[in-house]
Amino acid sequence: MTIFSAVGGSRRRLDCRLVFAIVIAILLPCYCTGYPSLQRDSCFAALYAFGDSYTDTGNFVRAIYPSSPIGRPPYGETFFRRPTGRASDGRLVVDFLAEAVGLPLLPPYLAELSTAAAEVWRRGACFAVGWSAAMDAAFFRELGLKNLSWTGLSLAAQLQLFQDLQHSLTPEPGYRDMMSNSLFLVGEFGVNDYQYFLFLAKNVTDVYSAIPNVTSTISMGIKDLIRLGARTLIVPGVFPLGCLPNLLTLFKSERNEDYEPRTGCLKFLNELSTRHNLRLQEELDRLRELHPEVAIIYADYYGAATEIFNFPKKF
Repeated sequence: MTIFSAVGGSRRRLDCRLVFAIVIAILLPCYCTGYPSLQRDSCFAALYAFGDSYTDTGNFVRAIYPSSPIGRPPYGETFFRRPTGRASDGRLVVDFLAEAVGLPLLPPYLAELSTAAAEVWRRGACFAVGWSAAMDAAFFRELGLKNLSWTGLSLAAQLQLFQDLQHSLTPEPGYRDMMSNSLFLVGEFGVNDYQYFLFLAKNVTDVYSAIPNVTSTISMGIKDLIRLGARTLIVPGVFPLGCLPNLLTLFKSERNEDYEPRTGCLKFLNELSTRHNLRLQEELDRLRELHPEVAIIYADYYGAATEIFNFPKKF
């Protein structure tokens, strides 16, 4: 099974077993007694998710770009038996996470805003949109990247959607308790930010210089969620960019030393991912010091993916 996600006209392919490995090895267990998938009731009241196509359960296809290939077979064929708007033939990380903590699969907020009842949103929602970056389009244009036709919805825009939902649910009894007992998945963010630079500028120095902007934007988004009542957040790092097929093609090199000998991934792009993840973890450490009452969990997508690339036969 594979995950496909269209970015800049290219396709990214990851083994779907990566999804399961991430959830089991990195994201769980949650703060419950016992193993959550064996429990009748969830240890969380709800799950709210933000991000890009790795997390989008249908917003991009169903609410923004209905003619996208993601809305047609073979997407969705191995689990749902039909396209659902997920950039996968099956489930995403957020789906496995919801199942593991005993919550329903997340409805895409933009796609079901006009039809879903308040009871649905009290159990969770997905605000992620395919192609989204942490930064907004204005940020890229100010840096001279003027050919961007679509950058999804920035983290700030997704948070605004969440606040809109929050305002609509505020009169509901027990709302504040629900927020503090909900689980928030924030990301991953960063993959598309750096890919937009790489596709359009192809200047690695400029991409490295964007890391503080991207990670601080993620940090500010987490602060906003904490202010709104979040008390348990999972914040993933980025995947090893040097292993993505579209970037391997775009930056193909004739020099063997540019590639990692075991995986065949591009070293300089994986270095970019590593720098981002280290900077993000520093931001999370600062947030933990400021908010000791909040559980902020770093999800090591890079490590989970690298384990599969290094030892594929184990999976």
